[in-house]
Amino acid sequence: MLATEKSASPGRVSTMIYRSSPPRGARCEPASLGWRRPFVGCCLVAVLVLVATGCSPSDSVEEQAADRREVLETLKGYLALLSEGYATGNLEPMRELAAEKEVAMVSKQVSEYMALGLVVDAQLREITLEDLTVWSVNNAYATTVEVWDLRKKVMGTERLLSEALGRSHRVKYQLKRRPEGWQVLYREAQPLE
Repeated sequence: MLATEKSASPGRVSTMIYRSSPPRGARCEPASLGWRRPFVGCCLVAVLVLVATGCSPSDSVEEQAADRREVLETLKGYLALLSEGYATGNLEPMRELAAEKEVAMVSKQVSEYMALGLVVDAQLREITLEDLTVWSVNNAYATTVEVWDLRKKVMGTERLLSEALGRSHRVKYQLKRRPEGWQVLYREAQPLE
């Protein structure tokens, strides 16, 4: 309940507003609870919109298994092209499985090695698909563990500068389904120690 009090000073009118206790027996709810109803309502609406637009994981076990197979095959093909691109400097074949942004990132790395007179010979030994999340039918995040044999050589020779065999990496991918199959949008590798 709000109460007001007027100042009795001559020629000066002011009003002071202050809070007083509610009258006895009056129901008092904390003001902080008022945000809950709209918040819960918004959350429910958001969930319903996501479900209605298809932003949910693949439904059937068969669809999930098919997605895993397709994504793993795409990644194997992409990694073979990536390895070839590092060895030869020719990234053109990667364009069939990778988005322009991903090709540009790899191109920058390959150019840096070539500017130093180095070639990277990368051979994929093993790939394991740890996790795959497909949403809205056409988008996916994948996490793999990849084991690589990496060799740095002097460009134009077989002279070995360094060798790291059996290096394990946890790699995160973002993919997009196209009519002709999955495309790698982004790849980020972290060494496992």
